[in-house]
This record gives sequence, C-alpha cells and structure tokens, in this order.
Amino acid sequence: MYVIMDMEWFRVGEHRICPTQIAALRVDAHWRTLSMFFERMRPQDGVTPPWGHVAFTGASQAEFQAASSASTVLGRLERWLRPDDVLCWWLDDPPKKFALLVEVLLK
Repeated sequence: MYVIMDMEWFRVGEHRICPTQIAALRVDAHWRTLSMFFERMRPQDGVTPPWGHVAFTGASQAEFQAASSASTVLGRLERWLRPDDVLCWWLDDPPKKFALLVEVLLK
C-alpha cells in the first residue's frame, strides 16, 4: 500500500533537529484512506522549542510537553507500518530526516 507521510520538526543548532509530530495515511489504489497514524512528539530534554512555530496545529504547549518521546512515537509508527508499504513524501528532505531519526533513535 501507499503511505502518504508528513513529519514536522525544528532545528536545534546547525546539524540537529527536534521532531514535533508525524502523520501517515495508508491509502488504497483509489487513494481512499484505509488507516491513519498521527502523534505529536515531546521536545527533547533541555530543548526549548519555538512554541509559536511548533504549535501551528492548534495544539498547546502543554499538549506537546505531555506527548510521548520521539523514540516512542517512531517505535509505534514502525509497528504500524507494513512490510509492503511504500512511503510517499511531499518533499525530498523529510524522508532523509526521518531515516536519520529512525537510525539514531531506534537502531
């Protein structure tokens, strides 16, 4: 199945990112949604997010702070994904960031 992916993050310094949320839609051959995955991610310890940017979904600062860690969320997403899923991203940069996060946080 095709899975339409989107991930949001903000930069922490020049070479580090802090993910804030991830969404995925599994669709059939006619682009009908079969299932959905969405979770916010708690900011890393010691990182102060730019709250005006991070909370663009309408979520409050408290909702992000109460969310699960990035490693927990990515682990749940990994279990949600199926072996035959084809991940589709809107841009080139997010899948690279996603792969890096999965490698660093889950492997």
